[in-house]
Amino acid sequence: MFILFHLLAGLLIGYLLADWLGTRAVVVPCMLGALLPDLVDKPLGIYVFGDTLGSGRIFLHTLLFLLVLVLAGAVVYRRYGRPALLAVGVGVASHQALDLMWTSPQNWLFPLLGPASRSDVEGWFLRAFIQEITNPFEWVSGAALLVLLMPVLWPAGTMAIVARYGRALRAAALVGVPLLAGFGLFLIANALLRRSSGLPGWTNPWDNLVGGAVLLLAAYAAYRLAVRLAGSTRPTSSLPAGPPAPGPRE
Repeated sequence: MFILFHLLAGLLIGYLLADWLGTRAVVVPCMLGALLPDLVDKPLGIYVFGDTLGSGRIFLHTLLFLLVLVLAGAVVYRRYGRPALLAVGVGVASHQALDLMWTSPQNWLFPLLGPASRSDVEGWFLRAFIQEITNPFEWVSGAALLVLLMPVLWPAGTMAIVARYGRALRAAALVGVPLLAGFGLFLIANALLRRSSGLPGWTNPWDNLVGGAVLLLAAYAAYRLAVRLAGSTRPTSSLPAGPPAPGPRE
């Protein structure tokens, strides 16, 4: 399930979409879409219809749902200029990508290929909880989410921290750009060469490819953060003076 990693991917893609569409209103819907398939399918497929479906990847994990949602979101955005539904669809797409749904065509193309493949739902919640708290990538994702959401969750405190430590934070962000990008490219290279990255749980080439793409998005977010910090820490006295105001004509 990896809730925090899905949320982080949704947040990063939301920032990218915000730059493209010119509005930050898409960030939260994109994060919602990044969790929506699990919020709906896990309770329905495991607890409500566990005896008949027995799978946590059914309705909202399907390609059909994704296509309908993105098409509807594109129509709403084009006709009314409201991008929220489109952003939810992009978030759902990120969730399906991180779940590698194309590697499970019986579920991804449900119901076109018949019933979805069943999984072991007995004790699912406990297994999922243990995976969440023991996976180091969830810890890293949680820390990254906390940092990136600080301006929203704690705006006054964030402004105070930036005013005091802005230069150091910008330097840290600039250092993070090549590290994140390099690690992402390393994972992508391992995926293309079909080699294991040596990281726990990252033996599948598709995992490396998708994980590398998320890290490249994180590098982009770190770069944007450094640019914003550069603007917020620039002394006002160093700004070039504008032309003098014209006096009254005689």
